[in-house]
Amino acid sequence: MESILYDILMVEKILVPELLPVFFRRYEILTIISLNEPIGRRSISNILGLGEKIVRNEVARLQEESLIYINSQGMYVTDEGRNILKNAESWINKLKALDYTEKELAEFLSIRKVIIVSGNTKDPLHIKRMAGKKAAEHLKSILTEDMIVGITGGTTMAAMAKEMPKANYSNKNITIVPARGGLGVNAETQANNIAAVIAQKLHCSYKLLHLTENLSKELLETIKEYPEIKEILEYIKNLNALVFGIGRADVMFARRNLKKDRIEFLKGKGAVAEAFGYYFDEKGKIVDVVNTVGINLEQYYNLDHVIGVATGVEKAQAIIAISKLNSNLVLIIDEALAGAILETK
Repeated sequence: MESILYDILMVEKILVPELLPVFFRRYEILTIISLNEPIGRRSISNILGLGEKIVRNEVARLQEESLIYINSQGMYVTDEGRNILKNAESWINKLKALDYTEKELAEFLSIRKVIIVSGNTKDPLHIKRMAGKKAAEHLKSILTEDMIVGITGGTTMAAMAKEMPKANYSNKNITIVPARGGLGVNAETQANNIAAVIAQKLHCSYKLLHLTENLSKELLETIKEYPEIKEILEYIKNLNALVFGIGRADVMFARRNLKKDRIEFLKGKGAVAEAFGYYFDEKGKIVDVVNTVGINLEQYYNLDHVIGVATGVEKAQAIIAISKLNSNLVLIIDEALAGAILETK
């Protein structure tokens, strides 16, 4: 049945191409409602950058087809709507040739796999949530008994934690740990908090690393000898998988409040990417290391399961740099970023 429906869509693509934008738009609206319910029309309009009249008409059609329902709080997706979303995703990817693009990108970057999040919304936070949902789904798919999973901090990882579906891994002896020390003041984006949220949703154990990375090398070496710190560092040393956000170097300059001369030094070295306390140039060469505790680059090189998540076209160079470090990388990115990376070929 699914194959027949897809064949019909392919015929429509050829004979009635003007229907496809409507199909894609309704799919995106349904996806937005599912991630944000309850939600109102104005919020959908802002996320998609569409006029409220267009959104109102599309919402009315979705309601007529019993794919959503509306109450005083806002809109919700029905069970039938969720089934449509689940089944339509593969059609969307094929119609947009995203499955082909994923393979092309994986070959270009010489990594294990690329997963592209479909959609061209105007809201970067919504795109992060869609990428976070994909990352959560992929992480769940690789979890096995006695696994230790490292998680870094950042807004994208926080989105993954938020979208992680609940499951029960209480009998699998899985442990979630922060992969490195904390950075910044926002608790929601700290690796500790993200690791705890994910572990609670998966009903597995977790450990916390109560240590900031903005400490002197001498102080860090002393603190590492504390029993509670040594215990968590032993877990990190034995990671089986790592999920991390990929950042632009210049953005991390600001987050770390680097001084002007330091920034100029890193720019002069060609720093374009940052991941787990290392700055890299476009060839994936280390140009600087931050005083930090947690996963080191040697570990990263040898991990079998590494999941990198990034959104935004401005991260194309950073992605290319990080992809050179471990061919086992599974990269989760948005549609626009995928296009920006391919433009560098």
